[in-house]
Amino acid sequence: MNLRIGFIGVGNMAKAIFESLVKSEHQLPKSIYLYDIDVDKTLKLSEVYNVNVASSITDIASTCDVIVLAVRPHDLETVFDELSKVLTSHVLFSVAVGITLDKLETLAKKDVTIVRTMPNIGAMIGRSITSYCVNKRVSRNESLVIDTFLNSFGKAVEIKEDSFDEFTALCGSSPAFYLEIMDSMINYGLRNEFTYEDTIKMVSESMIMSAKLLQESSFKPKELINKIATPGGTTEAGLKVLRKYDIYKVISETLTATASESKKTK
Repeated sequence: MNLRIGFIGVGNMAKAIFESLVKSEHQLPKSIYLYDIDVDKTLKLSEVYNVNVASSITDIASTCDVIVLAVRPHDLETVFDELSKVLTSHVLFSVAVGITLDKLETLAKKDVTIVRTMPNIGAMIGRSITSYCVNKRVSRNESLVIDTFLNSFGKAVEIKEDSFDEFTALCGSSPAFYLEIMDSMINYGLRNEFTYEDTIKMVSESMIMSAKLLQESSFKPKELINKIATPGGTTEAGLKVLRKYDIYKVISETLTATASESKKTK
């Protein structure tokens, strides 16, 4: 992707994204620019990744084609106080939780392309599942920029803006839920005298294999479950416990609570 990309704010998510860009070689380090009020942080990152450090928000705008807004939601207004003065034909990507396209357009004060996104922690290893929506009909070139950028650190799916809260539950927060389940399994393995390294391998590979089966076969989850669980067998014994505690209700309530909390961030 032959673009100059500027990051305003270099917190965990921004760092995960540009690390993935550099490691995957989708972007040359010298085409990436960082700005943060914590200058020492950007200088350290520049030393590690050989990326550029911008001196100001306006420096980012004058240098870059694509701008990633990776600051906390309550800092956006301050950022746009400077950024709106120099916006031209930029494509803006926002990762600010709960900030709508309407709000971003109001802050921008310019007719620019704005992409509201929600990456997840998978960006750390180039495996984010990222939702996005765009504020207007985009040109073919802008569409290519959006698609290339968002898929350079994982996979992207365009959704309706009013579905962001549910996406948060299904993809933004869900890695923590999967990890909570895996942690319980790992503890079981440790209690039964497997080593930590072996237990991690067994649990994580089983989780990965299950996901791959679902992705690569034509079977639905229930059909795969039925292939594993034979009547009166070991798997059925475990499933009876999960169903005794109504695993479907637990998961549904977990996702509903997550989405409800997400709605409060608006």
